Amino acid sequence: RRVAAQAEAPYELVMMDYRMPEMDGLEAAAAIRADRALPRVPVVVMVSAFGRDDVEHRAGMLGINAFLSKPVAPSLLHNVLAQAFGLEAPEAPRTRER
Repeated sequence: RRVAAQAEAPYELVMMDYRMPEMDGLEAAAAIRADRALPRVPVVVMVSAFGRDDVEHRAGMLGINAFLSKPVAPSLLHNVLAQAFGLEAPEAPRTRER
């Protein structure tokens, strides 16, 4: 998919699963970030249901923009993407005081 990423409209977001055959998501994300042929490095969100603390720590060390734990709820996806793109995430819904 390298050609598409180098085209006039390069990818802005990569949602990378941690567990993949042959190469884990951290290795793949590191390769994307190191690719000097890309016009800009896309925002990378690591997605995982496994080893959350360890994977999240390693993802942060690699400069991955955000981490998303499975299962994914729509509101969580929205908040993580807002965080990854540097937008302010919406406030949590407030409960009515009695």
